[in-house]
Amino acid sequence: MKKAMFIVLLALVGAFGAWAQADQSFLNGPNGYLGQTRPGDTPEVFAKGIISLPNVGESTVNFSPDGKLCLVYIGAWPASYVMYSEFKDGKWTSLAKVWFSKTRPVDEPAFSPDGKRIYYSSSNGGATSDLYYLEWNGSVWGEPVNLGAPVNTGEDEFHPCAVADGSIYFTAADGKITLCRMVGGKFQPRITLSEPINLTTTSNSYGDPWVAPNESFMLFKSNRAGGMGGFDDYISFRKPDGSWGTPKNLGAGVNSAGDEVSPDLSPDGKYLFFGRDGDVCWMKADFLQALK
Repeated sequence: MKKAMFIVLLALVGAFGAWAQADQSFLNGPNGYLGQTRPGDTPEVFAKGIISLPNVGESTVNFSPDGKLCLVYIGAWPASYVMYSEFKDGKWTSLAKVWFSKTRPVDEPAFSPDGKRIYYSSSNGGATSDLYYLEWNGSVWGEPVNLGAPVNTGEDEFHPCAVADGSIYFTAADGKITLCRMVGGKFQPRITLSEPINLTTTSNSYGDPWVAPNESFMLFKSNRAGGMGGFDDYISFRKPDGSWGTPKNLGAGVNSAGDEVSPDLSPDGKYLFFGRDGDVCWMKADFLQALK
């Protein structure tokens, strides 16, 4: 049964692949995505009145691969924090400040593809932020662990995204999307992605990278020339030689004259989430395949 379910999931997600091996039947059931009616081809505010609230400023919503834990990033550094809701005893709990966000600012949480880690950026006790993770031990989440060098430096690191092999993409203090490969259980020296991802001819844009676990494509924000105004969301597909293809604007169905930020996909690959005007929006993601 599980094997058949996984094959069906692969067929639905198509070229984008399945993000995790977890049983995602919960996501497709009536309680998935906080029980919200699924969106169509037009962006809708996600969970209005529950997650997206007036004058709060939500930027991201992240679900664990099994769909039963929801993390919401709110505010802007250094006044940022994370709220959570979990599906427990047959219902979603009320939003509460997450346990690792009570005593210090926390930014942009993200689950590892297998759901066993939560990555995020947070104050390192000084004036800058580092990247951290929590690990699931089978019954509880462990204590925060600083990723250390070479991922972290004496400057800021933001917006982590871990891929299937443990490598991590993030935004460095200079605004560039950066990669640290994981080899033999150790992070390798930083790689600043070259053009066309990071541009040398324009200001840095702190690109909020979301990279598919198999690294077949990347979503990010940019204020590069040719956009629709402010920050727009883009997609870049990996070429056979391993380089990144020319980013493509996600188009007027997503982007506007204002700012669109923090694009990412739901754990089942069906929905695109992104921030707009202080709320989180979502929509069907199948249109992304046509941009390849």
